[in-house]
Amino acid sequence: LEPIAALNQIGQAESGNQANVLLGIYKLRISLLDPAAPLKDCRSTPQEKRFFRPEELSNLATTTRALLGKAFQRAFFRRYTDSVAMNKCSYAFEMQLLLHPNFKNPDGAIKKIVMKCNLQLGATQKVAERHYEKVRRYILDGIRKLMSEVDTTPSDPEVVAPPPAAVFSEDLMELFSETADEVTPPPPVETRTMMAQLRMDEEFDRWITTPTTLRAVRQGEFESVLAYWHRQSDEGTFRLLPLVARVVYSMPASSAQIERDFGMAGRMVVPHRSSLAPYNIDMSTFLNCNREYCDITQCPKLSADTASERIPSNMMVSMERELDDDFGSLAYFFSSTSIELGLDDDEEDRLTL
Repeated sequence: LEPIAALNQIGQAESGNQANVLLGIYKLRISLLDPAAPLKDCRSTPQEKRFFRPEELSNLATTTRALLGKAFQRAFFRRYTDSVAMNKCSYAFEMQLLLHPNFKNPDGAIKKIVMKCNLQLGATQKVAERHYEKVRRYILDGIRKLMSEVDTTPSDPEVVAPPPAAVFSEDLMELFSETADEVTPPPPVETRTMMAQLRMDEEFDRWITTPTTLRAVRQGEFESVLAYWHRQSDEGTFRLLPLVARVVYSMPASSAQIERDFGMAGRMVVPHRSSLAPYNIDMSTFLNCNREYCDITQCPKLSADTASERIPSNMMVSMERELDDDFGSLAYFFSSTSIELGLDDDEEDRLTL
């Protein structure tokens, strides 16, 4: 159970590690959840690795392994084996993996897992290959669909010809002048749509075939996948795929990040529910979850007058007036002798100091 707990912990991290989480699930499928694979011993070390053969496992370990495999198959891997689940699945995690510069081969890890899941369930080689081709088509079509959605290039440009210079009379110009539309008529809508589709296919094919990798920031540390796509957008290498990556990687690997943000917002809003505007709540929650956007040490220092003006009015209520209104003057509660004794005690304290 330790690999599953470690994967759960990785999935709850607030970073763009969706591809690592999916690859971690794949690793579980070919090792821990595979009943025919050796099981790693918990006492294994990097220097001395130990494994148990399937026939050496106890009945409890074998049953637990089988139950975990069925649970993961029902919750996740059925998207690769069940036709109904294939038609309903968005394959967002697989698209995230395909947009990672180190794991973008659609015939790599995804094909290995799809084939293994189908073959171990008793499917033939032909059925397993057909299911893989169907999953592969869904993933590629999903990315192409997002590319068309983020493409802001106008598909029907309106070419307006500049007015001709007034050299001849207006009658002659209206009769014989030629506009740009008359000389070179715009292509039909079908042609423009096909040209846009060809541009998207060319960019996507170039991404699949071009060798790419993450850039090393320092010794043993590499840039994030979002930083990689930001760099590709600035360099102009790709035009649409950086926008698609922003959309795809906005989906976290686990709902723990969203639940953590909602919990933090709830603890912040409850004591001041009536005094905070909704946009202030949203901005405060955003800054709390993205600390790198705000550095308090770089904020300008407020003057004393400005700081006093920023204090809420509910913090400046005079308590003396409320006491006088509710209870009257303090002279009605204490005698003049008690007040004089109190003043004498204050004078003695000052002399002692």
